[in-house]
Amino acid sequence: MSAGIVAERIRKRLDALGKTARGASLEAGLSPDAIRGVLRGMSKTPRGETLQRLARVLDCSITYLLGETDDISAAVEVAAGNALRIFVRGDVQAGEWREAVELPREDWTYFDLPADGRYPGVERFLLKVVGPSMNQIFADGSVIECVRFFEISRNPKDGDYVVVHRARADGLYEATVKQYMVDEDGKVWLWPRSTHPAHQQPIALEPSGSIEETAIHALVIRATVLF
Repeated sequence: MSAGIVAERIRKRLDALGKTARGASLEAGLSPDAIRGVLRGMSKTPRGETLQRLARVLDCSITYLLGETDDISAAVEVAAGNALRIFVRGDVQAGEWREAVELPREDWTYFDLPADGRYPGVERFLLKVVGPSMNQIFADGSVIECVRFFEISRNPKDGDYVVVHRARADGLYEATVKQYMVDEDGKVWLWPRSTHPAHQQPIALEPSGSIEETAIHALVIRATVLF
């Protein structure tokens, strides 16, 4: 995430909406100079709840502000009665390594799902579960609904189901879902919950072998069967 990109996107939305930096800051419930500081490079790049507030006031998605898409409305929850329109951005599959963990924007599909009232204003996304690595909890072909941890301003907790991204030295990535567990010594393990013999061992957060990085990306908040 580039501070320059975020500032540029904020400036574009202010111009498009005819709002001033001060007025938009106050509308978002921030200090009068909050946006001005970002535009001038005097403040840190907004994150978490601040980013959510700015996206709402500027009538755009968080992914647009972050420069992850040029589509202002991409992946925004769209009210449809008592439903939320949420986009399927990719899948999670243990052992499947690829060049990107997210589908191209033109390949996204969406579903209108019942609103559940949690995490209001926070951007949600869907991922299709492929394979048996979590079949005791999430069946092959089911869809998990997720929110990114930095957007809900909390860290993973013992027992959470989380989306994990792993990076290899050859530049390939794996996206998978695991249960976040903390042992009696305080060490974090990412466990599969599966009946399949190939998925019985946990993943450690520390780099190991060809794995250069293991990062916890998002919290799974519910699952359903849509496909």
